[in-house]
Amino acid sequence: MQTSARTRQAVPGSVDVAVVGAGLGGLSAAAFLARAGLSVAVFDHHYVAGGCATCFERRHRGAWFNFDIGVHYVGDCGDDGPLPRALRQVDAEVEFTPMDPTGYDQLVLPDLRFAVPAGHDAFRASLVAAFPRERAGIDRWMRFLRAVSVSVNAAQPHDFDLTPTSLLTILLRGSPLALARGQTLAQVLDGVTRDPALRAILASRGGNYALPPSRVSAPFHAAMVNHYLAGAWYPRGGGQVVADALADSVEAAGGVICLRRGISRIEVEGSRVVGVRVEAHQGAGRPESQLVRAPVVISNVDPETTLIDLVGVDRVPRRWIKRVSQAEQPAGIFTLNLGVDDDLVARGMRPVNYWTFDHHDMEAAYRPWPGGLPALHGALITSSSLKDGNPGQHAPPGMHTVQVMTAVPGSAADWGVAADDVADWQYRKSGRYTEVKEAVSADLLARFDAQFPGAAERVVFSEGSTPVSLTRYTRARSGSGYGVAVTPRQFGPRRPDARSPIRGLYWCGASGRHHLGVMSTVLSGRHAARRVAKDGGLKPLG
Repeated sequence: MQTSARTRQAVPGSVDVAVVGAGLGGLSAAAFLARAGLSVAVFDHHYVAGGCATCFERRHRGAWFNFDIGVHYVGDCGDDGPLPRALRQVDAEVEFTPMDPTGYDQLVLPDLRFAVPAGHDAFRASLVAAFPRERAGIDRWMRFLRAVSVSVNAAQPHDFDLTPTSLLTILLRGSPLALARGQTLAQVLDGVTRDPALRAILASRGGNYALPPSRVSAPFHAAMVNHYLAGAWYPRGGGQVVADALADSVEAAGGVICLRRGISRIEVEGSRVVGVRVEAHQGAGRPESQLVRAPVVISNVDPETTLIDLVGVDRVPRRWIKRVSQAEQPAGIFTLNLGVDDDLVARGMRPVNYWTFDHHDMEAAYRPWPGGLPALHGALITSSSLKDGNPGQHAPPGMHTVQVMTAVPGSAADWGVAADDVADWQYRKSGRYTEVKEAVSADLLARFDAQFPGAAERVVFSEGSTPVSLTRYTRARSGSGYGVAVTPRQFGPRRPDARSPIRGLYWCGASGRHHLGVMSTVLSGRHAARRVAKDGGLKPLG
């Protein structure tokens, strides 16, 4: 079904399962449950399904450009990878194009360029070649990566739903991980090396979760590194194809997807869920908000918004209100989307990610802006049209799309926007918002040109996307699509499981135990579906 038809989809009066939010987690949960024979309806206030996995198109002077929102590469997507396997379980076929195994991530520092290859052995060899005097520390780091890999592989069959006993057993299979479970990346690196350049290399790519080394969980960072060491891939057609494949799977099994129909309330009677209150359609001639009865609700929205805004504090145990309201949040991400009429390959650009840094200090990008003015310290530069390998998929022949990204404050207040005004397009007219957006855009364009001299002159389209934009479209509370911050205090079993404190209410997405990322959110949806099936006495799901 096309997006336009989903915006006109009739809202059912009752279903077995109502899913709040059509991100990858919600779509995955819906696909698994619909194929188990349950009646399922997915609701989202946006006009396209996919959340941060969507793409958007812009036309400018006869040219068109298709930009990814949040999918830029995915790890471990060979035929037997966790994500392709999960998608195949619901007949959601997606083709993944491998990125350069000799250097899918190019780390560019003022005094060093380092290509990150696939494979632990190749990664170690590249590190030793660049830092021959740091061999002992590099080996300590590699032992840590392998210990985390062993534990993650052991936890995956359990969907990361581990008892304290089983968790301890897994941790003890790799003593480096057991010792580092409560440590930050910075603390672990203190025991690896003092070399500032090597520390910068090992701590780079924090933009994948928007936290500095002093805040991110060391095991999580290691798991992220391992994820891509298993090979980096790009979904052919862009992130939207993953969302579309799951959405089509939902509908093929009889489920419905209702777009431009957000949820204003999760209805609870006594101690359990009874349905959702669907917002009035944004288009003309549609009925007012209506109740959809459902004994099971799965929320693909962050836990704080789910419990405080949608359920209501009077219906939630006090300890849970405290827990979700005090959760730490990551930084936001600013993306400059460029349409370029140029042969970027001739300028030296390849289908890889360029992580550029002004210095070795990986903490700097996450410090408050001095005087409230933008202060950037690096950027990620990538081209979907080059990574896709299919000319004409993201831009007209001979042209390219480029995205230049950086970490920025995620709060609407940092952008001069009141929280209550985020849903109103009028915030774009705010002087502070416009000033900061234009300043960040200019800085990122200059960084693109510095890496590929002369390319900026060939830019024919430019549009910046701020954390406020992301909040408007996805209702992500912090302006980030990364869920709650992956700090030591919010890592692993300290994150919420699929079951909420309300009977019949489940959740999935980046804030849960599967953590963030394309693969993780799809698996979180499958896990939520399995929980629903188990609690409902259904046949175990795939």
